[in-house]
Amino acid sequence: MPPDELKLTLARGTSVLVPLTQAPRCDAPKQPSLLSVGPFAPTERRLPASSRLPLGVAIVGVRPVRVKPGLRGFLVHRGELFRYEVAVTNTSRRAFRFAGSSCPVYIEQVVPGPQQLYVLNCRPAGTLAPGASVLFAMQLRIPASARLANTGLSWELAPRTYLAPFASATVWVMR
Repeated sequence: MPPDELKLTLARGTSVLVPLTQAPRCDAPKQPSLLSVGPFAPTERRLPASSRLPLGVAIVGVRPVRVKPGLRGFLVHRGELFRYEVAVTNTSRRAFRFAGSSCPVYIEQVVPGPQQLYVLNCRPAGTLAPGASVLFAMQLRIPASARLANTGLSWELAPRTYLAPFASATVWVMR
């Protein structure tokens, strides 16, 4: 028979009983059930599809390496802290204000590789006039196991919004 409540005991000994309306089946009634909790992570507000942000993003900076004709990329090394900038531009005809104390999250990734989720430090940006841009300093640790080759860097603002602003750049991973 599945349980009808869950008892949570906090570090200081306080307990809370949480009623359950559903529970998974019990395949091993003589074994204890385990519940684990991961570290807290930044969260974002999930907006409806009609809430598209009027922003465009671009990865900017010096791209000194010629990868192939017409394509230049960032030169990076395994294990290095790669520093670059992202330009965020107001693409609407109205001023855009970052919402007070609630800055959006962004995802950055050297592909293939793990995605990193962060909260954008948008408070100093204040209000962006139509067509205005603001630069954000970024840094990303290049994995020591990154593939030695031409690959990509992706950056996405507010990933759970409609048509989330996205940018990519070529990176050349060296030893």
